[in-house]
Amino acid sequence: VAGPIERATNLIPQFSKSRNFDCAEATLGCQYILWGFFKKLVIADRLASVVDAVYAAPGDAPGITLAIATVFFAFQIYCDFSAYSDIAIGTAKLFGVTLMRNFDYPYLSQSVTEFWRRWHISLSTWFRHYVFIPLGGSRVSNARTNFNLMVTFVLSGLWHGAAWRFVVWGAINGFALIVEKQIQGWGLKTLSMPAPIKVVCKTTITFTVVCLGWVFFRANDINDAFSIIGKILVAPFSEFSLAGVTAAIDFHSRIETCATGLAIFVLLEFLGRTKVHPLANASNWPLPFRWSTYTAMIWLTLKFMLTVRLNPLIYFTF
Repeated sequence: VAGPIERATNLIPQFSKSRNFDCAEATLGCQYILWGFFKKLVIADRLASVVDAVYAAPGDAPGITLAIATVFFAFQIYCDFSAYSDIAIGTAKLFGVTLMRNFDYPYLSQSVTEFWRRWHISLSTWFRHYVFIPLGGSRVSNARTNFNLMVTFVLSGLWHGAAWRFVVWGAINGFALIVEKQIQGWGLKTLSMPAPIKVVCKTTITFTVVCLGWVFFRANDINDAFSIIGKILVAPFSEFSLAGVTAAIDFHSRIETCATGLAIFVLLEFLGRTKVHPLANASNWPLPFRWSTYTAMIWLTLKFMLTVRLNPLIYFTF
């Protein structure tokens, strides 16, 4: 019900054709399901414990803590929603049904345009086909194309909820796409610097813009969102020092543990970025390493599922 949102031309014919059990597809399906449960229960729900506490009372938190919580939320919503999609895709594979890929390592994007090609791909495709293109798409004047982009993203915001914070979230992403088109490559295209550094800079800028939008997406209301943005932007430089980070950890005891787990997850994502997910080539791993990995992931998933309060899937509220 939340995605991948398949087109009828792809999905319905699969229901009517004969399907036989395929061990390789079933194995991949189980890997999808395991990776999905791991992301949801071990990563997303752990990050949620910090995000919920900080965003519940943003007035009490310093800027550095709000910045950390916002980064945590960026990965919480990604792990939560992509986990749901992975479980759906994996379950479908067990029945011989192929669903489209819904996430493609979005936080490795070097532009907001690329981000929206990698994030919730099925919904982005739906809005492109049924809103952006019927409005004229990019086959019209530059001004009209910009208008079409803004309308599409504002409507995308309203699709998530009838509240001003969702409208602002959509508008931020639409505006970022328009600015990006004008300056091309965040203005770094003509600068003389090593290619790896340029990639890191573009990825960092893109992630920062996306996180700016996530503040409005997560905040309790639009007033809280502007307050959070203000506190992050005007936070004294000293807050972003080692002492400031230590103070943030003191503000919430789980920040350090969550940050460590998140760093490991990001490393796994980076190493697996050429696959549909980091476990996709696990069948080629040495048997002891493969089953040790599976066992550890299953154990951690069950541990958190049985001992920690579960959070509902974020996108089930939309």
